[in-house]
Amino acid sequence: MISIEQIETVEQFEAVRNLVREFTNFALTLDPDAMDAHAFAGLEEQLADLPGIFGPPDGAFLLATMNGAPAGCVAYFSHGSGVCEVKRMYVRPEYRGYHVGSQLTQSLIERARAQGYQKMVLDTFHKLEAAQYIYAKAGFEVCAPTAELPAFYEGKVVFMELTL
Repeated sequence: MISIEQIETVEQFEAVRNLVREFTNFALTLDPDAMDAHAFAGLEEQLADLPGIFGPPDGAFLLATMNGAPAGCVAYFSHGSGVCEVKRMYVRPEYRGYHVGSQLTQSLIERARAQGYQKMVLDTFHKLEAAQYIYAKAGFEVCAPTAELPAFYEGKVVFMELTL
């Protein structure tokens, strides 16, 4: 059984830190230059400060567990003006195929709507096709970058948005 909760306890913070670090290591296997990417800038400081910008009332950081074991996570934070940004989606390989990513995404969307957000935005690495599929299935559409794109990201990042 899959359970999804907003992180609140020391144990949940540590589980999320481990998941995000696993994701970072995985991303680096896909593109060793990714460590210079904006997505990883200040990562350790962000993890040390959990829930930080991902905490209520403006954000969320969800942890999925299966039979009590950490299976995946996803978060969002506020951009202001009714917009939030999805970050840190990751599902451990042994839990893929159980729709953990889809359930995390749906839970995140429901929370964002309940908090009054009108739009969710995200960016994802172009090689993460399963993540793009999950987002598209949830209603996200590919869009233009929200700001000027540094040369590093060209051809490597897919931008998506969902009107809530």
